[in-house]
Order: sequence, then structure tokens, then C-alpha cells
Amino acid sequence: MKRTRDIDQLRIDLKKEGYAVIRHDDGQLHSYPYDSPWLTDKKFNKIYESIRHHTLVDRVRCYHLYLLIQQIKKVPGDILEVGTWRGGTAGIFTQLLPRKMVYLADTFKGVIKASDWEHYKDKAHADTSEGLVRSFLNNDLGVSNFEILSGIFPEDTGHRLAAKKLSLVYLDVDVYRSTKDAFEYVWKNIAKGGMVVFDDYGMVSACEGISKFVHEIKGDADKLFIPNLNGQAYVIKQ
Repeated sequence: MKRTRDIDQLRIDLKKEGYAVIRHDDGQLHSYPYDSPWLTDKKFNKIYESIRHHTLVDRVRCYHLYLLIQQIKKVPGDILEVGTWRGGTAGIFTQLLPRKMVYLADTFKGVIKASDWEHYKDKAHADTSEGLVRSFLNNDLGVSNFEILSGIFPEDTGHRLAAKKLSLVYLDVDVYRSTKDAFEYVWKNIAKGGMVVFDDYGMVSACEGISKFVHEIKGDADKLFIPNLNGQAYVIKQ
């Protein structure tokens, strides 16, 4: 019994540092998911190859965005991404949803509103610009169904979405306060059946603030919470 407790504590301690402990008796080997559709889906991989150098979101998480986008095609409303960086995931949204407008909110000056207890500090990921994103989407991908909201969201640019219905909101801002402010501003705009995707929900060693905020809202009556072991979490409007 003591050994079990030791292993449980080790798991907790190492999880904080971004590691996982797997015991041999956690399940038979044949239960491992050998099928990896993100490696064999030709349509997805064509899109991923076109955006991979403009995103820090790995192939597996991009694949799940690809699947989610197909699920919300018939949900009324446009798309909002808060935290665009160099436009990679925006490239997935714009290519797959040519009939929807994709709003891209970013300071283009890096992370903001970081707390002292968080891994990321203000100005992290500042190596981008509005011009870089616009050129990538317009010239490299040949898409035009996007609008860039340059500045702090929602304080500087939220008013541009005040009357917009949204079917999907993708939050990738790395820290608690930015996530909370963006979510609380847009939730009223999300159509029934629409969803918010929280990137980095499971990345507790680097983005503890994301899971902290999601856990504050996941039990609300108007929300269906779905965690994903790839590191994302989804909240669907009931």
C-alpha cells in the first residue's frame, strides 16, 4: 500500500513538471491506440503541411481542431481566435470554413496579463506581426475570409464583435487572466451548440492558469465540458 501511495505522489509531483508516470499494470499493451489518423488523413496533412511553420500547436492538436471544425460547419456564427501568433491555426480555420469569417485577435506584442505565479511572462511569443500574419494568409494560403483584430482583446477590439454570433472560439493565450477576460466577453455571443476550445488546458507545467480557469466554469448548467488528453479542453454551449 505504501508503494502505491508513493507512486501516486510521484505522479502528482512529476505532472507539475510536465512528465507522466505509467505503471506496467495500468493496462494491457494491446489497448494502446495504434491508429494515428493524423498521420494518414491526406486532406488534413495537406492543410497541416501548409501551416506547420506558422504555429506552435503540434500535429495532434491541429488534427483535433480539424475534426472540430467539421462538426460546427452547420452551427450559425463566425469563428474567433484569440492568440494568433503567426497565423498557423488561423490557416486551418480559413481553409476549411471559406463561408465563415474568421476573426483573429492578437496584441502582436506577446503574452499579456501574466500573473507572478505563471510560467509565461508578458511579452513571450512577441516574434510576430500583423503584417506577417496577413501576408501568410493572403499570399501563401490564398485566403481572404479573415479580419485581424490588433490590440488587447476584449478591451481594445471586443467592440468589433459586439453583435456577432460565433460558432467556435479558440483561446490560445497561455495565461489565466487573458483567458478569463476573453471567455467572459464572448460567451454570450456563442450560438447554441457552438464551442470554446481552450488550448494548453492539459499543459499544467507551462499553462496552469488555463486549467485553473476551466475548472472554475466546467460545472455551469449551460456548459458541456469535454477534456481531451491531447492537452485541449472543449466547452460546448447547451
